[in-house]
Amino acid sequence: MDNKIDFVVLWVDGKDPKWVEEKLKYLPDNDESPENEIARFRDWENMKYWFRAVEKFAPWVNKIHFVTWGHVPSFLDVNNPKINIVKHDNIIEKKYLPTFNSCAIEVNINKIPGLQEKFVYFNDDTFLLRKVRKEDFFVNGLPCIEGLEEAISPVGDSSAFTHSLINNIDIINRNFNKHEQHRKYFNKFFKY
Repeated sequence: MDNKIDFVVLWVDGKDPKWVEEKLKYLPDNDESPENEIARFRDWENMKYWFRAVEKFAPWVNKIHFVTWGHVPSFLDVNNPKINIVKHDNIIEKKYLPTFNSCAIEVNINKIPGLQEKFVYFNDDTFLLRKVRKEDFFVNGLPCIEGLEEAISPVGDSSAFTHSLINNIDIINRNFNKHEQHRKYFNKFFKY
């Protein structure tokens, strides 16, 4: 049984002048929607810490697929055999590009050339904080189900929230009592 596990991470440099120019071509005039606020695309220059954490806490990772519009952080060793730079046009049909929506990119990560069947998807703001084992992600070839906590836990009317994550949280919270789930599956929410 192949026990290789890849990591996939999406990243954007919201200060890249070419990227900004491209994005502005597709924005309606006077667009002030929260989805297009500059802060959503800001690079906090912390990806070097993400890579250091993977190197320190998950040295067993097979390959890191770094999904990007085309830019890469200056610190990144693109010649490292564990790093695969994946441009949007490598996985998304040209007729659907450009896209500035991470959800649209996420649904295409399965098209990454060479991606292992077992992979872990990270957002660029999700970091490893301690050593992890392959078994923390897959057991007997199957993914481990983990409980996740969100800062926003709306219950009820989701019409005010357009983002799919909020929608999903709403559906989950309507059907599963958070405190009951904590009691039933304590080790899935809190691992030490």
